[in-house]
Formats: sequence, structure tokens, C-alpha cells
Amino acid sequence: MAMAISELQRLCSGTDLVLPPLRRAAVAADGAPVYAEPDGQADAPLPDGRALLTRWAREDEQQLRAPDARTPADEDPFGTPARRLAGHITAEVDLDRVGGTCIAALRQEHTVLCLVRADHGCDVPALLNWPGACNDGMTGRQHQAVLRHFHERYGAELVTLESQLLELLVTRRPRTAHGVATAALEH
Repeated sequence: MAMAISELQRLCSGTDLVLPPLRRAAVAADGAPVYAEPDGQADAPLPDGRALLTRWAREDEQQLRAPDARTPADEDPFGTPARRLAGHITAEVDLDRVGGTCIAALRQEHTVLCLVRADHGCDVPALLNWPGACNDGMTGRQHQAVLRHFHERYGAELVTLESQLLELLVTRRPRTAHGVATAALEH
């Protein structure tokens, strides 16, 4: 049943429920509106997705490695680990078979389709203020930035977005062992 924000507010009035500020973010396939909390960052410049991944990798290093084992500040934190990991990818691995199409929405008996007006699929998590990685403190806007990086680098397109899951269809897979290792570390 489609419901306007004013109707939601009316239903919550006189109860202990507090309705946060909402904006209409999308329309479901049945025409029902989909509301999201505004994140207050819509007009801010989009962060650089690769820079976010680099920052998070350095933060993980701070927690997991001794100071003398950390990547120097002027080096890519994915470089040395990717070279080491690439060494474990054997020459017999058929890189055309790495990954594959295993989209959850295609495997389910029922799938909900929601249409979101967006310039690009990577924009959807920010438009919906998607909290899918809230345990990691990652915002919808940060998802947007990282997904844009994945789109530019790998041709990744967002195809599934659930409460705690997002899936991408990748059209330009890495073609070298080092590329596969770097992609794995970024993810």
C-alpha cells in the first residue's frame, strides 16, 4: 500500500514511535514510494573511492601490524600484499573463470524490484542512505565512492541491493594474477 510521508507521520503521532526526517528516494515496482533518511551529504563532493580503500587499508595495518612491518606512507598499501598474493595464483588458473555470474536476485524464488532515479547504479546506496556496512561504519556516500571506483576500474554495475548485501556484475575482470590479487584485496 503506497503511503505518503504525511500519512506515516499521522500514524506515528500519539505513539512512542519517532519518525526521522524522510525523503522520497525511490518507487517500488508496484508504485509504492520508498523513503530514506537524508544523509546531509548529498551536495558534498564525492570522496575518491580508491583513496577511501587506501585509508581503510592503512587503518587495518595500524591494528594488525607492528610499526616496523607497516607499508611506508608513500607506498600503495595494496602493492606488496598483491604481489605476494599473486605469487600464489598459479599459471594454470584460467582468469576467464575467476568470479562468474552468481547474482542472488536471480537465485531467489521472489525478488523485489525497486526503481531508483539515479544517474548511475553506483549512486543508489547514497540516494537511499544505505546502511549495509554500518558495522564497519561505512556510509551510503562512501559506498557510492567505492562503487564508482569499481565501475571505472572493472566496469562493475550494481545489480542487487538488499539490507546487508550488495552485488556487482563485473564486465572488465582483471586479466593478470596481480590484477586479481589487487581486486581481492580491495574488496
